[in-house]
Amino acid sequence: MRISPERIPLTIADADPVRGTVTLIFQTVGASTHRLALKNPGDSIVLLGPLGNPTHIERFGWAVCVGGGIGLAPLHPIAKALKEAGNRVTVISGARTKDLLIMQDELGAIADEHIVVTDDGSFGRKALVTEPLGELCRRFPRPTSR
Repeated sequence: MRISPERIPLTIADADPVRGTVTLIFQTVGASTHRLALKNPGDSIVLLGPLGNPTHIERFGWAVCVGGGIGLAPLHPIAKALKEAGNRVTVISGARTKDLLIMQDELGAIADEHIVVTDDGSFGRKALVTEPLGELCRRFPRPTSR
């Protein structure tokens, strides 16, 4: 009996239509992601998508993008699209420790303002992402909310 490959949700962190490539970032936590981690750049896998609802992108004026840990991967294309739509973009990146921060160069290149926090203070400011978000919301003018 042949076992079918498991379908697992993955988020595209970046794409290059010219090269025909996508960048997936994931944590190896189960059997499928452990097998995926054994793949080499250039190996092929079967993808199904897009699934779900896309993020609404328009020119808001000022957009704040907040993410932490592995959640920074799907934040990258959203922040990029908001910037391309003509917004001023502030990115708040967080993780438990410096070693768990991902995509900092990519997000920093997009952001007009990039705030980095870690729970333990090993990089950036010692805080949760909600702390600088609250500070931004008290600024004037406020970021647009939806």
